[in-house]
Amino acid sequence: MTYVASHVGQKYFSPSITYATESRSVATNWFKALSDTYETPVTTQWLSRQFHELAETWRQERGPTSSLSKLVSHPAYHRVISLGKDAVPLILKELQRRPDYWFAALSAITGANPVRPEQRGRLHEMTQAWVQLGIQNGYL
Repeated sequence: MTYVASHVGQKYFSPSITYATESRSVATNWFKALSDTYETPVTTQWLSRQFHELAETWRQERGPTSSLSKLVSHPAYHRVISLGKDAVPLILKELQRRPDYWFAALSAITGANPVRPEQRGRLHEMTQAWVQLGIQNGYL
């Protein structure tokens, strides 16, 4: 029996995408969250429930903030990253439904960063860049 999220169905982003360097600290910290996870067999239903619970916890506990470090340093955010590539479609659907700062998590999981420099800081444009990448790569 497999105990990692990557067994549900691996998909990869295009290697031609510019890779994010700002997500290194996020990627580094997710190892802490991963070590706190239980060995639970991963199903699509479990993954979806886990993601939505973590996303709601993150939103509620972080409160309204413009601090990037506060947004991405929350333990629930790191737990989402620890869900791995199989969480990417869930994150992208959540972005479509309720735009929020999921970009560092997406970059940490995929290594990609489709956001052009002129789009940085513009939530709608950043969301659209990630959604477009998700469509191009079969996540949406």
